[in-house]
Amino acid sequence: MSEETQSATIEASDERRPWPWVPILVGVLIVALYADTLWWMVQVWWKTEDLSYSFLVVPGIAYLAYLGYRDGLWERPTPAMRRAGLALVVLGALAGLVFTWGGKGGAAAGTLPLLLAGLALYTWGWRGARTMAAPLLLLLLTNPSLTDLLLLSVTWRGQLMSSAGAAMVARMLGVPLVRVGVNIELPNALITVAKECSGTRTFLGVLALVALLACAARCATWRKLALVAVSVPIALVVNTLRISAIVLAGHLGGQMAAAAWHRGLMIPAAIVAAGLALYVGKWLGCEPWERGSTTSSSDSSSDSSPSSTSEE
Repeated sequence: MSEETQSATIEASDERRPWPWVPILVGVLIVALYADTLWWMVQVWWKTEDLSYSFLVVPGIAYLAYLGYRDGLWERPTPAMRRAGLALVVLGALAGLVFTWGGKGGAAAGTLPLLLAGLALYTWGWRGARTMAAPLLLLLLTNPSLTDLLLLSVTWRGQLMSSAGAAMVARMLGVPLVRVGVNIELPNALITVAKECSGTRTFLGVLALVALLACAARCATWRKLALVAVSVPIALVVNTLRISAIVLAGHLGGQMAAAAWHRGLMIPAAIVAAGLALYVGKWLGCEPWERGSTTSSSDSSSDSSPSSTSEE
């Protein structure tokens, strides 16, 4: 074997990654430590229609991790990075263990992003951890305890804004009504904009999907932030139109018709809000398929250049 071949073999062996024993151990640790908490969260997602978007967020984060690996958004971690990553893993595991023993499932689930961030830092270095920082924060939107705490401070305002907007739209359509706080009184029906109708749950679902889109798209940071920010008025407007339709149904068909429209318009309203957010993302240039097309085009150009050179 010549010296050039031997050196090339050594360099190739240096580029090989070591056996990922730390990620495997962390995976076993997550299953052992968070099994009850994760099962509790899955049950809440399944039973609570407003949190069903979580079933899309978790595989979406895994797909973003794959995109980061595919596009080379990682680096070989230094020993200092590995030590820092292990420290975050241990800190997250200890905090999760304490909260689990204390019966605080929501708090225990809140430590999972910290543990996964440490794993990303250990495996992919600082560049990979920075790439996965925003997607891992999305896990907080799947935590039932944290979302309830967030909604507690904004739900009442959402109820008032939605009821005021729906009453204004209904009056423009000629519907006689009297609005008192979150109650809309019709001659033949009484419609109350309850917590479930405030639009905040719809906003969380739209926010989670829009944030996944922003993380996957390759565009300027200000465009991503603008896309996330626009999800707030989109959810509010769509929810206001939904309640306006319920008021109109109550005016035409009474209390039973209003109740039927209330149940039937929840999912269509969420779909419309998500569709509007996707349209805004396309207008801003933040499309989910842009990353793949850019990478594939660059790969094809890089693959074609050596062939053309060799032919010459």
